[in-house]
Amino acid sequence: ICFDDLERAGNTLTLRDVLGLASFLKEQRGCKVAILLNNEKLSSDEKTEFYLQIEKVADVSIKFDISPEDAANIGILGNKNTDITVKERIKTLRITNIRTVKKIERLAHRLSTALDGFEERTLDQALTTVVLAGWSANEPDAAPTRDFLKSYNSYSASFDKKQVASAPLESWRLALNEYPYTSTDELDLLILDFAYDGYLDEDRLRAAAQTL
Repeated sequence: ICFDDLERAGNTLTLRDVLGLASFLKEQRGCKVAILLNNEKLSSDEKTEFYLQIEKVADVSIKFDISPEDAANIGILGNKNTDITVKERIKTLRITNIRTVKKIERLAHRLSTALDGFEERTLDQALTTVVLAGWSANEPDAAPTRDFLKSYNSYSASFDKKQVASAPLESWRLALNEYPYTSTDELDLLILDFAYDGYLDEDRLRAAAQTL
């Protein structure tokens, strides 16, 4: 029996209740029980309760702490130029969520098909943007927001004193400092919309790529 996403339990379902049920199933029903959760999403009180109770319930505890390199290699199995570029961009942004990596992979393959025949540097820009956009769409707690990316310009950002005072904006800016993304043009905007909305307007995309 697997209890997954324990951190998402509602207010009326306590960790003590879930772990008590797990203990009952294990001791009284002879079940093998696995409990999966993201402990970083637990409140401080929930963490205290969880670690207090889990020692009484679990025979083995395993921490899944994956590196961006491992996440990219697990999530992207292909060896085409598109795959190689996407892997490198994922590593630069330090994305470790494999679900996010797989979604980015699908977006990248769709994009590379739509831009088949264009210059390599145009495709490289598109892939660089789609990795960033996919991260933004799928990990809103960690990645820069859609609005931030739409107006982003690395040159003006370095002189914007208002951004320095905001912790989220500063962390986003620092993440992009190491990433080959300097500003958002028409092609980038279309790719952002694609990552967020799921629809790719291929005619407008190719027109923007041709202009570029």
